Amino acid sequence: LESRIRAISKTHEILYLSDDFEYIDMREYIYELCADIEEGYEVNDFRIEVEVGNVNMPLREAVYIGLIINELLTNSIKYAQCEGKKIIGISLVKNKDYFELSIGDNGQGYDFELLSGNTLGLTLVKTLVEVQLEGEMKIEKSDEMQVDIRFKL
Repeated sequence: LESRIRAISKTHEILYLSDDFEYIDMREYIYELCADIEEGYEVNDFRIEVEVGNVNMPLREAVYIGLIINELLTNSIKYAQCEGKKIIGISLVKNKDYFELSIGDNGQGYDFELLSGNTLGLTLVKTLVEVQLEGEMKIEKSDEMQVDIRFKL
Protein backbone atom coordinates (compact mmCIF):
# COMPACT_ATOMS: atom_id res chain seq x y z
CA LEU A 1 0.00 0.00 0.00
CA GLU A 2 2.86 2.34 0.84
CA SER A 3 4.43 1.91 -2.60
CA ARG A 4 1.06 2.58 -4.27
CA ILE A 5 0.78 5.84 -2.37
CA ARG A 6 4.35 6.77 -3.37
CA ALA A 7 3.48 6.10 -7.02
CA ILE A 8 0.60 8.56 -6.83
CA SER A 9 2.56 11.16 -4.87
CA LYS A 10 5.41 10.97 -7.41
CA THR A 11 3.07 12.26 -10.15
CA HIS A 12 2.05 15.18 -7.98
CA GLU A 13 5.68 15.93 -7.12
CA ILE A 14 6.68 16.03 -10.80
CA LEU A 15 3.61 18.09 -11.65
CA TYR A 16 4.44 20.56 -8.89
CA LEU A 17 7.97 21.04 -10.26
CA SER A 18 6.76 21.38 -13.84
CA ASP A 19 5.58 24.35 -15.85
CA ASP A 20 2.79 22.25 -17.35
CA PHE A 21 0.06 21.38 -14.86
CA GLU A 22 -1.91 19.08 -17.15
CA TYR A 23 0.66 16.63 -18.49
CA ILE A 24 3.37 14.46 -16.94
CA ASP A 25 6.73 13.76 -18.60
CA MET A 26 6.54 9.97 -18.47
CA ARG A 27 10.26 9.44 -18.99
CA GLU A 28 11.08 11.41 -15.85
CA TYR A 29 8.17 9.91 -13.93
CA ILE A 30 8.98 6.27 -14.72
CA TYR A 31 12.72 6.67 -14.04
CA GLU A 32 12.01 8.31 -10.67
CA LEU A 33 9.33 5.78 -9.79
CA CYS A 34 11.72 2.90 -10.51
CA ALA A 35 14.47 4.55 -8.47
CA ASP A 36 12.08 4.93 -5.52
CA ILE A 37 11.02 1.29 -5.78
CA GLU A 38 14.65 0.13 -5.99
CA GLU A 39 15.50 2.07 -2.83
CA GLY A 40 12.69 0.29 -1.01
CA TYR A 41 14.36 -3.12 -1.35
CA GLU A 42 17.47 -4.13 0.55
CA VAL A 43 18.44 -6.78 -1.97
CA ASN A 44 20.49 -5.96 -5.03
CA ASP A 45 19.94 -9.10 -7.08
CA PHE A 46 17.97 -7.25 -9.75
CA ARG A 47 18.45 -4.56 -12.38
CA ILE A 48 15.71 -2.43 -13.91
CA GLU A 49 16.13 -1.38 -17.53
CA VAL A 50 13.84 1.44 -18.64
CA GLU A 51 13.12 2.65 -22.17
CA VAL A 52 10.64 5.47 -22.48
CA GLY A 53 10.06 7.53 -25.58
CA ASN A 54 9.21 11.21 -25.54
CA VAL A 55 5.80 10.68 -23.95
CA ASN A 56 3.68 13.21 -22.10
CA MET A 57 0.47 11.97 -20.55
CA PRO A 58 -2.48 13.55 -18.74
CA LEU A 59 -2.23 13.39 -14.95
CA ARG A 60 -5.03 10.85 -14.42
CA GLU A 61 -3.62 8.35 -16.91
CA ALA A 62 -0.08 8.91 -15.61
CA VAL A 63 -1.26 7.87 -12.14
CA TYR A 64 -2.83 4.70 -13.60
CA ILE A 65 0.42 3.86 -15.42
CA GLY A 66 2.40 4.49 -12.24
CA LEU A 67 0.19 2.12 -10.27
CA ILE A 68 0.44 -0.56 -12.98
CA ILE A 69 4.22 -0.28 -13.11
CA ASN A 70 4.43 -0.31 -9.32
CA GLU A 71 2.41 -3.55 -9.06
CA LEU A 72 4.13 -5.45 -11.86
CA LEU A 73 7.62 -4.24 -10.95
CA THR A 74 7.30 -5.13 -7.27
CA ASN A 75 5.87 -8.54 -8.21
CA SER A 76 8.91 -9.18 -10.40
CA ILE A 77 11.31 -8.07 -7.69
CA LYS A 78 9.65 -10.22 -5.05
CA TYR A 79 8.63 -13.33 -6.98
CA ALA A 80 10.71 -13.75 -10.15
CA GLN A 81 12.91 -16.80 -9.73
CA CYS A 82 15.92 -16.99 -12.01
CA GLU A 83 19.52 -18.00 -11.98
CA GLY A 84 21.78 -15.00 -11.59
CA LYS A 85 20.64 -11.41 -11.58
CA LYS A 86 16.99 -10.59 -12.30
CA ILE A 87 16.58 -8.22 -15.19
CA ILE A 88 13.30 -6.34 -15.31
CA GLY A 89 12.49 -4.35 -18.43
CA ILE A 90 9.98 -1.54 -18.72
CA SER A 91 9.16 0.33 -21.91
CA LEU A 92 6.55 2.91 -22.84
CA VAL A 93 6.16 4.21 -26.37
CA LYS A 94 3.53 6.18 -28.23
CA ASN A 95 2.65 4.96 -31.68
CA LYS A 96 0.26 6.65 -34.09
CA ASP A 97 -3.00 6.10 -32.27
CA TYR A 98 -2.07 4.30 -29.09
CA PHE A 99 0.41 3.82 -26.28
CA GLU A 100 2.24 0.57 -25.53
CA LEU A 101 3.52 -0.29 -22.08
CA SER A 102 5.59 -3.46 -21.69
CA ILE A 103 6.94 -4.92 -18.48
CA GLY A 104 8.85 -8.18 -18.31
CA ASP A 105 11.49 -10.07 -16.41
CA ASN A 106 13.81 -13.02 -16.95
CA GLY A 107 12.16 -15.13 -14.25
CA GLN A 108 10.12 -18.32 -14.58
CA GLY A 109 6.84 -16.58 -15.39
CA TYR A 110 3.50 -17.30 -13.78
CA ASP A 111 -0.11 -17.93 -14.70
CA PHE A 112 -1.57 -14.43 -14.50
CA GLU A 113 -5.18 -15.61 -14.82
CA LEU A 114 -4.73 -18.04 -11.94
CA LEU A 115 -3.17 -15.41 -9.69
CA SER A 116 -5.19 -12.33 -10.69
CA GLY A 117 -8.34 -13.44 -8.90
CA ASN A 118 -6.42 -14.06 -5.69
CA THR A 119 -4.29 -10.94 -5.32
CA LEU A 120 -5.33 -7.33 -4.88
CA GLY A 121 -2.37 -6.04 -6.90
CA LEU A 122 -3.02 -8.09 -10.02
CA THR A 123 -6.75 -7.42 -9.81
CA LEU A 124 -5.89 -3.71 -9.61
CA VAL A 125 -3.69 -3.96 -12.73
CA LYS A 126 -6.39 -5.70 -14.73
CA THR A 127 -9.03 -3.17 -13.65
CA LEU A 128 -6.81 -0.18 -14.40
CA VAL A 129 -6.01 -1.48 -17.88
CA GLU A 130 -9.45 -2.65 -18.92
CA VAL A 131 -11.75 -0.19 -17.13
CA GLN A 132 -9.81 3.02 -16.52
CA LEU A 133 -7.59 3.04 -19.62
CA GLU A 134 -10.06 1.06 -21.76
CA GLY A 135 -7.09 -0.86 -23.02
CA GLU A 136 -6.09 -4.42 -23.57
CA MET A 137 -3.49 -6.55 -21.86
CA LYS A 138 -1.59 -9.47 -23.29
CA ILE A 139 0.28 -11.85 -21.02
CA GLU A 140 3.08 -13.99 -22.44
CA LYS A 141 3.05 -17.38 -20.76
CA SER A 142 6.55 -18.56 -21.40
CA ASP A 143 9.67 -19.12 -19.36
CA GLU A 144 9.68 -15.40 -18.61
CA MET A 145 6.99 -12.98 -17.50
CA GLN A 146 5.95 -10.43 -20.11
CA VAL A 147 2.93 -8.13 -19.90
CA ASP A 148 2.08 -5.94 -22.90
CA ILE A 149 -0.55 -3.24 -22.48
CA ARG A 150 -2.04 -1.18 -25.29
CA PHE A 151 -4.40 1.77 -24.83
CA LYS A 152 -5.56 5.01 -26.46
CA LEU A 153 -6.00 8.42 -24.88
